[in-house]
Amino acid sequence: MSSFLVDYLLFVALTYIVGVPYLAANVAARIVSAVANFAGHKAFSFRSAGQTVSKAGRYMLAVVFALSMASLLLYVAVEFLGIEGLIAKPLVDAIVFFVNFAVLSRFVFRGRRFRA
Repeated sequence: MSSFLVDYLLFVALTYIVGVPYLAANVAARIVSAVANFAGHKAFSFRSAGQTVSKAGRYMLAVVFALSMASLLLYVAVEFLGIEGLIAKPLVDAIVFFVNFAVLSRFVFRGRRFRA
């Protein structure tokens, strides 16, 4: 949840305060939150040990996939559906969250169970 707040608040700050275009702000915010996410997912969500370099490589591929999907969906929501970026971003991120969780659990942190 904290990574979502970092991602969203950075997106809002870059887009609405600094004036960065929303897609560029989305990319920047995702990159910043991805760094914190890897450490948290590895240690807590999937209780994964060892092979940090290998997992980091797979994680970066998953980040690129999630970022691409989020950017495409955000573009569609804003440009074609007319949804304001402040509203579209959390809606898109909710969709991407579920897809990303499946990718992380099957591709990056294989064989580990989610810690409830």
